[in-house]
Amino acid sequence: MTNSEYINTVLHCIKHETIAFLQNDMLLTIEDINVIKENLLKDNTSSIELKSDMKFTVIISIDNQLFNFLFNKFFTQKLEELEKKELEDVFSDEIINIVVGLAIRYFPKELNDFDLSVPYKLNEDNIEKLLNKNISQSLNLKTNNGSFIYTVIYN
Repeated sequence: MTNSEYINTVLHCIKHETIAFLQNDMLLTIEDINVIKENLLKDNTSSIELKSDMKFTVIISIDNQLFNFLFNKFFTQKLEELEKKELEDVFSDEIINIVVGLAIRYFPKELNDFDLSVPYKLNEDNIEKLLNKNISQSLNLKTNNGSFIYTVIYN
């Protein structure tokens, strides 16, 4: 496989798991999925690394509408303001951990032995540096309640 084919495979697996999560667990409707050429970051961004012989960085970016919808589905009880803020700060990390962690089971054999890093934040400058130096592909996944952007970077 070429590097671009690896990226497409990883992205396809993550897309598959994201759709299952959003439709089956969050009861959302997928309205559109398209490949995007530029990195359009939303307000709620997180990243995670997949490491083995190869290294991929996966970045998710969730717009505020979808972020708030998902957050309220996960946390239905009344939260104190400080507790809510702390949970919001790490919520996109949890989403990427769930989706990418579950997507690994669909990777082809040659991509099976990945170590999954803990989720972490990247600022926009670091993301741009990664994108400029490496091969990447991004998908925009639009739901009836906001959108995700996934970017997979081979680095």
